[in-house]
Amino acid sequence: AKSLQEEQDAREGENKRAAQAAAALREEADALRKALAQDGEEAAKERKDAEERQARLRTEAEETEKRLKGLIADLEEEVRNLTEQGRVKSEKIKDFEGQVARLKTQL
Repeated sequence: AKSLQEEQDAREGENKRAAQAAAALREEADALRKALAQDGEEAAKERKDAEERQARLRTEAEETEKRLKGLIADLEEEVRNLTEQGRVKSEKIKDFEGQVARLKTQL
């Protein structure tokens, strides 16, 4: 009877060790699941931050482009004004030269 009892005790000991090992594996699996979930949350946050930065940069680029287009339009207007002033001055110079030529002929 003793050997049967010893065998039974040995099996119970093995079962306890197996149950403890299984519990440890479950705890380890739970810890891994939590770590993966946290990594997933961090990755989602990083992705969201990157998307927000990209949207902010896109908005800044669009605003910069609008400002540059406005500056170009202003410069084009200034060129037109200077060209017109140059034409007017050129006409005045021609008129003046004409007056000088008439005065020369009157002398």
